[in-house]
Amino acid sequence: GKSRADLWSYAGIVAVEYGIESNNIACVNSKDPHIQDNICVHEPNTTECFVHPSRPIQFQYGRADCTDFEAGFPYRATKEERHPSPTGDGQFTIDYFKRDFDFTSRETAAIMGAHTFGRPHAE
Repeated sequence: GKSRADLWSYAGIVAVEYGIESNNIACVNSKDPHIQDNICVHEPNTTECFVHPSRPIQFQYGRADCTDFEAGFPYRATKEERHPSPTGDGQFTIDYFKRDFDFTSRETAAIMGAHTFGRPHAE
């Protein structure tokens, strides 16, 4: 089956693709209305600015570790989740991701950076 984690995995792929596309547009025109204000790119108008992945990101679904679910609701896991403290400091965050996901500090920084995409829209 598919789980909520699969949705987040797919959303992460979309975010990376959005970031690449926004970066590449800003390499040509940082004022383009399709990108966020104040986007920061490396060496605009040069080939070094553009991001060209060597291959597309392949989406894979189905979690081997998500086997316990409510009858009739295969997307609803029964395992209790742990969440980090919203007031934890940097070391707390690194420890949480190490304990719960076996992430290195570098992987933790990458996932936190991925969460900086987007902005609120009042409309």
